[in-house]
Amino acid sequence: MIKWRFNPNFKVGEEEIKVIENIEASNVNSGIYIIPTKIQNTLSKKIMLELRIQSKNEDSPVTVVEIGLMNLSKGILDLREYGFMLQRNDATGIAQEIEKNFNSFKTKNVDGVVRWTYGDEVFNAVIETIAEYILETPIEIEKSDRLRIASGLYLISTKEFKELLKDSQYDCLDVSALKWELLNKGYTYCNRGRNDYQKSTEATRFLAFIDSNVLAEKIENVKSRAETEKIEAKR
Repeated sequence: MIKWRFNPNFKVGEEEIKVIENIEASNVNSGIYIIPTKIQNTLSKKIMLELRIQSKNEDSPVTVVEIGLMNLSKGILDLREYGFMLQRNDATGIAQEIEKNFNSFKTKNVDGVVRWTYGDEVFNAVIETIAEYILETPIEIEKSDRLRIASGLYLISTKEFKELLKDSQYDCLDVSALKWELLNKGYTYCNRGRNDYQKSTEATRFLAFIDSNVLAEKIENVKSRAETEKIEAKR
C-alpha cells in the first residue's frame, strides 16, 4: 500500500506548494507533509536537500533539516532523531517520491555551505579544531621568499585535512566549499585560481594556513584551555 505521494497542489492557506504527504490515515505519521527544497552551493556547485517537515495540525512545531543526496533514504530515516517514527519503508517511499519529482522542487543558491548552513559559530569551531591539530602534531611554520606574503605557513596536506574533518564532528561539511571559505576569509594561502597550495618541488597539495594574528589567537586559546584543564584535573 502506498503511504507517501507527491502532491504538487497542496494548499497551505491560499498558497499552493509542492509536498510529499502521508496518505495512510492509520499511520503514526498521518497528517505529516514534507516540503523539499534543493540547496545549491555556488562555490562547489554541489546540491543538498532541505526538508521542511510540518503537520496539518497547526499547533505542531516545524522541523527543518538538511540531508545529502548520496544516501537519501538513510538521511530521511535519521528524522527519527527529531521524533518522526519513520520505518525503512517510509524512508524508501519518501525517497522515491523525491527522486521521481526532483526537478519540480525549488532551488535556493547559497554562497558558502559552511557559513549559510552552520553559521559563524561552527566555522570558528572548525578553526579551533585546526588550531588544536597544529598545536598537537606539532606543525612548524614554513617561510619562503617565493611566497606572495611575508607571513609563514602551517602546511596540512589535503589528505590529512580530510581525515581531520572525518575524525571530528564536522565530517558532514562540504570539504571543497570549506576550502574556498577558508581562502575567502583570509585563513589560507593558495595557488592562483585554486583553493589549496602546492609547492613547485612537490606533488602533494596542502591547506596552507597563514600565520596570522587571528590564527595565532586561536592557537593561544587552545593552549590556554589545555593548561586550564590540566590544572583542573590535578585538583
